[in-house]
Amino acid sequence: YYHVDPPVYDDIVPTMVVAALPDILIGLVLLVVLSASISTLASLVLTSSSTFISDFIKTFRPTMSKKTELLLVRMMCAVFIVVSVVIALIPNSLITSLMGLSWGALAGAFLGPFLFGLIWKRTSRAAVWASMICGVGLVTVNGFAGWMSPTAMGAAAMLLSLILVPLISLITPAPDKALVDSAFTCYDEIVKVKRKDMLEENAADDIQE
Repeated sequence: YYHVDPPVYDDIVPTMVVAALPDILIGLVLLVVLSASISTLASLVLTSSSTFISDFIKTFRPTMSKKTELLLVRMMCAVFIVVSVVIALIPNSLITSLMGLSWGALAGAFLGPFLFGLIWKRTSRAAVWASMICGVGLVTVNGFAGWMSPTAMGAAAMLLSLILVPLISLITPAPDKALVDSAFTCYDEIVKVKRKDMLEENAADDIQE
């Protein structure tokens, strides 16, 4: 019997590039890929670190000084970079699977609340919590149980979120009317712009008025 190692799918594209392109173009492709990867990593790490400190840690220490906050943000940047390196070093860690896990959980948790929260004032807090728990829970459990691919489970979580939010909102108490009305006042805000920046149809209506 011959032992055959499982294929490393992330090696397919690099192998094709090396086999089909001259050295100069290979170097150019590597520079483009590295620059895109580094810029994406930098933005994600900075966003994740500042969000974690501002939205989570500062709830427990609201009087934190700016100097301490900046120090913690820098420490969390290092932590997130180390986590990214560890994930990248795992053999055969498909990018599609990682994206399916992360974005599937996020979309399954927030798609329904975000969509219905923008257009429907009846969206309840219980519906938002149910969507978040089901979205993250389904994707997490599927990661261990392996019922279906991460991408398919992410899509299923998104559909479930769109179904759960309106159903649970109808059977649970509505949010405070004054709070909701104050949140929707931005739709009634009057914004003045220069005529040259207005759309043609808006400019025509303004002239008629």
